[in-house]
Amino acid sequence: MMRRRSPVAAPLDAPWMAGAARGTAALRRRSRLGTWRPWLGFCLLCLTATLLGVQMIPMSLAELRDKAALVVHGRVLDKIALRDARGRIYTEVTLGAGEIWKGTVAGDRLTIVLAGGVIGEDRTFVPGQADYRVGEEVVAFLRLNQRGEAVTIGLAQGKFEVWSEAATGRKFARNLFLGRPQPAGSKSQLQAQAEDGRLALEDLKRQVQGGAQ
Repeated sequence: MMRRRSPVAAPLDAPWMAGAARGTAALRRRSRLGTWRPWLGFCLLCLTATLLGVQMIPMSLAELRDKAALVVHGRVLDKIALRDARGRIYTEVTLGAGEIWKGTVAGDRLTIVLAGGVIGEDRTFVPGQADYRVGEEVVAFLRLNQRGEAVTIGLAQGKFEVWSEAATGRKFARNLFLGRPQPAGSKSQLQAQAEDGRLALEDLKRQVQGGAQ
């Protein structure tokens, strides 16, 4: 039996949409153009988003911070797809709230709601949706919808993956735009990070909490 895939529109209150992270990762691996590599990767990311019908407007860290009701650093504990009363598929992500950088969370766990998901052979796909993986350490920029549920801001842009440098153990964070290598001389308002393009986790926390301008 063929699997049924039903695209749905993104929420009207989330105009900033990001491309698929897997595609951009593959493009970065394949690029062999030296100093042109960052520019090429960014251009191909934009092209991928266009082909997917996604309007990709990068959000700065200041925009993410200011729009967020909650900013939480933690680890993904669970992920489950469900149906609402109208039969629409959605996904609940359980995040262990290690640190609350902005806002207030009752308890040590937080549920994040995503449109779409997979139940059996039925799949509902939202272009640019954030992808949370069980066991992954993240920083999530969240707002509360009308039902009081936590929703990721800017779809994939509001979710930062946390990773550790093998040599030092120092932690860094990245989303689709921030925390990634940038072309030489391209410093812009999107870059709230070091000159090499990386964004240290402690720097991200400091800027979210107002320690840097």
